[in-house]
Amino acid sequence: MGEILRQVETLECVSKERIDKTRDLLAIWGRSLVYIYEKERELASLQEAIDEAYDTAGVSRLDLAPARSGKSSPVERAVVLAQKRIAEYNAHAAVIQSEVSARLRLKEAIDELLLMLKPNKAEIIRLKYMHGQNWEYIALTVNYSESRVQHLELEAVREISRYINFGEKIAGFSRKIVLQP
Repeated sequence: MGEILRQVETLECVSKERIDKTRDLLAIWGRSLVYIYEKERELASLQEAIDEAYDTAGVSRLDLAPARSGKSSPVERAVVLAQKRIAEYNAHAAVIQSEVSARLRLKEAIDELLLMLKPNKAEIIRLKYMHGQNWEYIALTVNYSESRVQHLELEAVREISRYINFGEKIAGFSRKIVLQP
């Protein structure tokens, strides 16, 4: 009898842990559009820096002053520095693009999962995780009591969590969504 109780307790802990992880993932999903917008602005700034570095390197190459006594000239050093910055900026831009792609995949996967929910549950999830609304506001919006809204949110999170595999990494995330059949 004691072994059965331990197994039930273990299942409840796993279930709560899974629900917590799903809620964390939904919070990331909810902030995805803001995150992507911020990263796109960062990419635009990097592109400006890359363009400026290219301009510096290009202008510096036009000055063909010969090197003095075997040492590199200030122009040559400027070109090398500009090329180094371009490489660094491009590497950073690639990382950002990878992060944005991962976040878009996450958002699309969660959006697809929300389509499987009843509309009222999907609306509660959107209001809570995408719009950051409190339980009182959500209850007024969907015309349910706060306790009913919280119960529906828990049901929705449980339904969503059935389709998520938390075992693997996905481009910067410590979890991976796998839509299971």
